[in-house]
Amino acid sequence: TRQRRGLREGSADSVLVVVAISKELTSKVKAGDLVKSLTGLLGGGGGGRPDAAQGKGKDVKKAGEASAAALAALQAAGLRP
Repeated sequence: TRQRRGLREGSADSVLVVVAISKELTSKVKAGDLVKSLTGLLGGGGGGRPDAAQGKGKDVKKAGEASAAALAALQAAGLRP
């Protein structure tokens, strides 16, 4: 697998999404919600706990869009400048 902008490509036709958030920040953003949102953009699914989640998407061409959405979600939560 090769890494692309914080998302990991599982194969030529899938993108793996893994999110881990420290427990003290889960009041601002939840890993499971973020993974569901990102994998939804990628045509897949996933989920998990508020502090750790994973999923998989099918549309590799949207990996850049998903990466930008992840950064925007962190900025909206006040976690990125």
